[in-house]
Amino acid sequence: MLSPSFNGTTIINSYFNAYFISSVKIGHKSTDSFITYKTFRYIFNRINNFRSFYLSLYPIHTDKFIHNNKTMALIKSVRGFVPLIGKDTYLADNATIIGDVVIGEGCSIWFSAILRGDVNSIRIGNGVNIQDGSVLHTLYEKSTIEIGDNVSVGHNVTIHGAKICDGALIGMGAVVLDHAVIGEGAIVAAGSVVLSNTRVEPGSIYAGAPAKFVKKVDPEQSKEINQKIARNYHMYASWYKLEE
Repeated sequence: MLSPSFNGTTIINSYFNAYFISSVKIGHKSTDSFITYKTFRYIFNRINNFRSFYLSLYPIHTDKFIHNNKTMALIKSVRGFVPLIGKDTYLADNATIIGDVVIGEGCSIWFSAILRGDVNSIRIGNGVNIQDGSVLHTLYEKSTIEIGDNVSVGHNVTIHGAKICDGALIGMGAVVLDHAVIGEGAIVAAGSVVLSNTRVEPGSIYAGAPAKFVKKVDPEQSKEINQKIARNYHMYASWYKLEE
């Protein structure tokens, strides 16, 4: 069967080049061509008419094609560990979840985020958002990742074998290294590097590379800000679910 890309014009052009290019002249009858230009145009029109008829039977619906072949999140087992995903959790189309990973309820894992539980475990609580391009990994036989409830992990964050307590916020592009602990309601500023074994106090702001204490914030205010971000991401995820 002819494919939807069948092009009568292409066929005719090839035929024309092979047989008529040296002899057929527009508006004139050639003396050395084996068919006339009028016959040539007749063949051309018939093939084009057939092509139009064929495409009317097999129309190309781009939107349908995209939806029927949409990419899905990669959920992959390794060493016998299969990721466990809680209910009402949104996984973006190209998120990657591998191995010993447990994700709670009402979470969202965004585009190009990678959770690699291949060498050790990753545990994520409820209402957590892991934003676009972030990477979570661990240290073999040394460190794990534990993330509490209502935590926001900003775009392009790297968390390696650390603990993030409830309601904390990790700013965009930050790095949190092995055995670091981010206290409840704490904020790690964008672009900061939290070195191994650092303890970020609850309800505090840390910034810089290496990250240092900046100031304390009101616990209730911090909780309100951080939980608002978490709630917003839950709402954003619901928009995408409606499109699936």
